[in-house]
Order: sequence, then C-alpha cells, then structure tokens
Amino acid sequence: AISTWIGEEIRTVGLEGQVDWLGTRLGHDFDLQLTGAVFGWNDPAGTELGAHGFVFHDRQTTLFGRVGEYQPTSYLAKKELFHEMDGRPGYYAGAQARWHDRAILNVLHYDNRADPTVSDPDIRDYAWLTKFDAAALRAESGNGWTMLLQALDGDTRIDPGLLLRWTYDSQSALLAKRFGQHLLAARYDAFEVTMNGDPARPGSEDGHAWTFAYSWDQGDHWRFAAEWLRVTSDVKSRPTMLGEPSLAIESQLEISARYVLDGSF
Repeated sequence: AISTWIGEEIRTVGLEGQVDWLGTRLGHDFDLQLTGAVFGWNDPAGTELGAHGFVFHDRQTTLFGRVGEYQPTSYLAKKELFHEMDGRPGYYAGAQARWHDRAILNVLHYDNRADPTVSDPDIRDYAWLTKFDAAALRAESGNGWTMLLQALDGDTRIDPGLLLRWTYDSQSALLAKRFGQHLLAARYDAFEVTMNGDPARPGSEDGHAWTFAYSWDQGDHWRFAAEWLRVTSDVKSRPTMLGEPSLAIESQLEISARYVLDGSF
C-alpha cells in the first residue's frame, strides 16, 4: 500500500544532495548516509489518497501523466499530480544505516510545504499540504531469508474556505525465503485514512491485506510467478456513494511469465 501510493503521487523534481560515511572502509561494521532535497511540482500530492485511500497496483504515474477516469463533473475526474501552484518549494530529509549489507534502516521526513488555500483552475484542484514520516527496515540472513518492514504516518489538507484534513498511516511486513531458483514470499499490510477525525466521512477507510507470492527462475532468461492478493477494507461512505456494503473483501490472482532477451534476472 505504501509503495503504491509513492509510485502514484510522489516525485522529486528538484535538487537532492547526499553525504556518505563509509564506516566499513575504516574497519567499522556499518555505513551511514544523510540525504536532503528541495523540490517543486508536487503540490497536488495527496489528491488520490483523499479521493480513494490506499490501493494496491504496480502502476507508476508518468511525470506529466494523469490519474483517474474522464469525469469532468466529478471530484474523481482525471487529475494532474505533478504541478507547481504556489511557488513554495518542498523538502525532504532522510538517513540510512547499513550493517554489512545484511540490514538496512531508512528514515525519511517529507513536507511539500504547499499552501492549502491556493487553487489552480487549469487542473481543477487545490494545493494539498502533505507531510509524512516513513521508516523501512530490510534484513537478510546468510541462508536465503529476507525480512522487510515499512511504516508511514502523515496527513494532507486543503482549505477551500473550510479546512479538510485527512490523516493516514500504513504498515507492512514481508517475509521471503529463497530455495535455489525458487522464491516464496508473504506480506501483510494494514492501512487507515480518516477525514476530519470522522471514519464515516468520504475518503475515510480502514483495512488490511494479505499477499502470497511464488516465483521460479528457469535458467537465465525465464521467470514464472504467481501472486494472490486479498484486501479487506471498511469504507463507511461506500453505501451512499456506490450503493455497495461498507465492508468489502476483494481477491486477485495474477500469473505471469517473463522472458529476458539480453542479460538475466
């Protein structure tokens, strides 16, 4: 859920700087990294999160692409997500600690510093003031086990005369095991969005998801994979907006075969 939202709404069009301390080159057990950036053109970040909450897909929005269906009279209409509206640059700052390539910890603070009272009729949207803190831990063993933990917590708001604020958070845990050319993985996601502190308001949701995946690398060119995703979500406004029950349980089974023409997986 976290990675899907980042791929859908967050981009850096700006300047990033990075400082590394290579402790392992000096006889220590770990390396450290500090990262900072200033950017623009991300004022609409939060639009889709406020409209439909967290989702699960692998689509990355192109830099000047659109998201949503063509519905000119609906707030769910196609949106341009990378646009400069208020002339105020945003920033993020993060740090990474790496232990012998076996464990990597990342932390990040993001703030697009958007003015939530500014609107742009060309894209039919306000600037969304979006902030969040994120953390991720990846750990690998020497016998094929991988663990990945992620967490995200933040809020986004617009002020078209009346302040509208969505708080959101999501966590995930993945465990994978490689057996030669075979890989088994399981992941659990939890996610929640609340509009103005009221779970019954449009845009609010509470849910979780399970994902189970298997992949097989056959030689250097073929990869076969199967993935099963089951999402349970409770959206109190779903009966009035869509005429459907508030609680939904949705499943997806995906099977794929990939062939690499040059190189290998």
